[in-house]
Amino acid sequence: MNTKELILLNNEKREHLTRENRNYYEDMLAYIRFHFTLSERKIEEILLEQLDYLIEEQKKGNTAQDIFGENPKEYCNKLIEEVPQETKGKMFLFGSYILLQLLGWFLIGKGVIDVAFSYFGNVNPTTVQLGSGIAILIIIVILIGAFAVGTLSILKHGVYMKSKRKNIKNFVSIAALFGTTTSLIILVQKSMPSFGVSIKLSGYIILLFGILTLLISRLVNKRLMMVTANSKRT
Repeated sequence: MNTKELILLNNEKREHLTRENRNYYEDMLAYIRFHFTLSERKIEEILLEQLDYLIEEQKKGNTAQDIFGENPKEYCNKLIEEVPQETKGKMFLFGSYILLQLLGWFLIGKGVIDVAFSYFGNVNPTTVQLGSGIAILIIIVILIGAFAVGTLSILKHGVYMKSKRKNIKNFVSIAALFGTTTSLIILVQKSMPSFGVSIKLSGYIILLFGILTLLISRLVNKRLMMVTANSKRT
């Protein structure tokens, strides 16, 4: 059974839980899954083991709190200690996939805006110096990656936040992080000194680059799936 099948099985079995037990377990599930540097397959195996145990105990009239205790975060951390780190190869492919996805949608958004504005007036193509353009692109990728990691960290710590308004606090934190990331991207674009060969990119070209980036991300994801399948056989 591969990782995807384990996740699907987990989704099906959770339907057997009472509402109270499901809420308790799904908090555990979210907190553990947000540790994205750990082996995904091992995480799903452990989660399924905990779910099977909870279902059996539920039949005896026990609740999730009876089984896992009043401090689920501490219990989850003990489980996490048993999970090995994901391989560097898979982490690289996974990180590349996420970054390419985010970059692709960023370019598509930029291209769509430029194309849309071109219908309402004369819009000059975006002029890019090749050297500074590549430097800006690298910095944007790093900032987008930091935003993704930061968002996951906020969500992970928010799972067991002792606050009735934790969803609002999570939203505000992510919004602030998004605003900071966007501001830094704009600042980098405005302050980066121009160097290298000058080229002009229309909205259609930027849109095309975005689509190509998403296509490349799909190839990377397929490679990631192949690596995952091969690691299972070995």
